Amino acid sequence: GHTILQDSNLDWGQDILRLQAYLLTHHVDHPHIAAVGSAPLDNFFPKDSIGIMVDEQYNAGEQPKGTTIVSAGILFDPNQPVQWLRKRTPTAMIGSTFYVFPSP
Repeated sequence: GHTILQDSNLDWGQDILRLQAYLLTHHVDHPHIAAVGSAPLDNFFPKDSIGIMVDEQYNAGEQPKGTTIVSAGILFDPNQPVQWLRKRTPTAMIGSTFYVFPSP
């Protein structure tokens, strides 16, 4: 999907409820989430879960803490500052849009 489509045809927030279920069933504490879609994320997740580390922080030596979950619409958008994540291998995929990266 992401190698052909890189717009709202690929990722429009359709897996947000699957992500919510994944976090509950896998007991993921303090995830860091970046997603596309029109629904406000704080309707589904605690405010401290919203937002992920960006390249500037990673390049300055910060290390991610906890699980990072990012939607394909952000991860594969060349204009998004998440190059550091593209170098890592996700451990899970939720639906067709969310990639799960554990802390190192």
